[in-house]
Amino acid sequence: MSRSVDTIKQHKVTQAILKGCSARQALKNAGYAPATISHSTHNKVVKESIKAVLAKIQKKDITVEYVLNNLYEDRQLSLKKKDYSTVVKTDELLGKYLAMFTDRQQIDMRVLSKEEQTIINKYTDANIDNDTNAVNDERPI
Repeated sequence: MSRSVDTIKQHKVTQAILKGCSARQALKNAGYAPATISHSTHNKVVKESIKAVLAKIQKKDITVEYVLNNLYEDRQLSLKKKDYSTVVKTDELLGKYLAMFTDRQQIDMRVLSKEEQTIINKYTDANIDNDTNAVNDERPI
């Protein structure tokens, strides 16, 4: 006989997961026993809470402003807690949004027709010959 889920504890677990707590921490905050907490990944309450959180997130329109505001809030909280690694990570993400840190190499190439390629080859060959003659003429014998 399966036990019914306590709706109050279910709500507490869902709220804790929404705040960013782990499943174990959420169960602990809701008042579950240590034995229940140790099997948190298989817990029906956790699975239903995660489904509720995902449904809530999908209903909410996640916009650029929403994400940037959350990053800014996370940065401010991290500064207060003196958690500088999180501050640096949020700065990186904000810089990435602004395309400040792009590691790309841009190569502009144009495909030449055979006619254009022959003209270029003739020009470069003629200049190479002229350069070598000029160098040979300047050398003392």
